[in-house]
Amino acid sequence: MVEKKFREDLFYRIGVIPINIPPLRQHTEDIPLLVKTFINECNLKNDKAIKTIRKDALDLLVNYHWPGNIRELINVIEYTFVLCSGEAISPEHLPQQFKTRSTSTNEQSINNISSSQNKRQQLLNALQKTQGNKSKAAKILGISRVTLWKHLKKHNITVDKSAY
Repeated sequence: MVEKKFREDLFYRIGVIPINIPPLRQHTEDIPLLVKTFINECNLKNDKAIKTIRKDALDLLVNYHWPGNIRELINVIEYTFVLCSGEAISPEHLPQQFKTRSTSTNEQSINNISSSQNKRQQLLNALQKTQGNKSKAAKILGISRVTLWKHLKKHNITVDKSAY
């Protein structure tokens, strides 16, 4: 049963200009600036003197798939402030998901590949490695199953598990 508590006319008033905000994983070039901003904000809140993040730690952040978007990034920076006692955030200050994530080219997020042919090949490679298991293939690629299905449809790839 649907409870109509939101006035329908208000929906049309606020829906004049749609605002589409892409997920963080689609604009990873912004991550270094965002990290710097969040470090400055956390310094003010926590009265610390962390000045920067090491390149290897920043690379881990840029290559992460960010299912929680910008809020997850903020939480990660706040987490590092608890652990970091020096002037620079390093990989050991990052949460566990960054320590266990492989950085091999086979497991990079599919969204970081620019060429359509490379995306198709990466999809096929992941499916072959997982013997057609879409859940495992999505995990290897660092994307959700739904996103994997969308990419499979876009690239006209059908999965026949009997072929594996």
